[in-house]
Amino acid sequence: MRTHRRFATFTAFVLCLGVLPVLAADSEPTPPPDSGVQERGIVPVSPDFFIKREQAAPPAIRQQLNEVRQLIQSRRLNFRVGFTTAMERTFEQLTGDIIPSNTPQIARQRNAMAEQLQRIDAEERDKFLKLNPGKLREILIPLVPCAQRRQFDWRTGGIVSPVKDQGGCGSCWSFAVIGALESSWAKRNGPVTDESEQYVLANSGAGNCAGGNRADANAFLVSTGTSTEATVPYTGMNGPPNPGAPTPYDAVATGFVDAAVEIPTVQKIKEAICQYGPVTVSVFASSNAFKGYIGGVYEEFINGPKNPDGTLKTGHAVVLVGWDDDKGAWLMKNSWGIGWGESGYMWIKYNSNNVGRWAQWIQAKNAAYRLPPGYFQILKNAGLKLKIAPQQ
Repeated sequence: MRTHRRFATFTAFVLCLGVLPVLAADSEPTPPPDSGVQERGIVPVSPDFFIKREQAAPPAIRQQLNEVRQLIQSRRLNFRVGFTTAMERTFEQLTGDIIPSNTPQIARQRNAMAEQLQRIDAEERDKFLKLNPGKLREILIPLVPCAQRRQFDWRTGGIVSPVKDQGGCGSCWSFAVIGALESSWAKRNGPVTDESEQYVLANSGAGNCAGGNRADANAFLVSTGTSTEATVPYTGMNGPPNPGAPTPYDAVATGFVDAAVEIPTVQKIKEAICQYGPVTVSVFASSNAFKGYIGGVYEEFINGPKNPDGTLKTGHAVVLVGWDDDKGAWLMKNSWGIGWGESGYMWIKYNSNNVGRWAQWIQAKNAAYRLPPGYFQILKNAGLKLKIAPQQ
């Protein structure tokens, strides 16, 4: 019964978008299977979880919550706060999305390379389908009507992995890029996977527990990929490196939603979510209101805050998995465990806290076919170190 229910939900999701996934012709259609992934580091919460925690909270925590509630009341905001597990950690442990000053240049370069890589991938995909009709399992959604929908949630499509917990390490950047790749892999290949954030943290050179750069981490996922969680489990520590671990999950291309601006328009982000699956973004999360969020539509700083140089201020990497225009908000997946937010998620108002800053997409490789030497030559020319020699 469980399988049938999951298939009914999955089929209803794709039918409402006017498209069905490409399924193997010689097999009975099945839904994305249960991943078996368990959330790491936290016990599922009960309905009175936050109430009981606050009753036993230290006076300083109760004071912080009272101050936030006064702010919410005075500004007539529509979200709630409580004693979340995130309130027991420092901002340094919770955040860590580093955005280099030359990001605009990086964005233009990455998008130019992505265009070449995607062209080759599309050609190989078409060749494969001509020889093997119906042999690809991939969810393809046209931008119209998808991006024009008032509500959209990739969780309904069965491609979003469970919420995870980064612990006391500022590795949100690694969790964000892996969360997006897990969804893209499920979108292109079928099953939801449990991929290793630790492998990226320890081997990519994109950052550490003090923060990291999503653009470099995404490039690493294109050139090298990542391991399974079972092979390289998360430790919440910087190392040690394990370059010999197998990396079965990798991407064909990555890019920026809009290389010309810090925050793309709501419409452009919607289109990227439809085309590629969940996307990673930066958001300003350094407030007790954000730490204590347990429900509602979050709204704090509209069109701000800013750095002294005029650039937007953020610092935390998250994943956007959907939206709701009636709420005027994004559905945001965090990496602070399910002891925060709405089971680890937040509804955050469009343009609040600079959400969407330097939004980036990633497209997983399709495991059904191989890419030609010309693809790997582009990566080599870009200075990316390849994990294997190109297939001849």
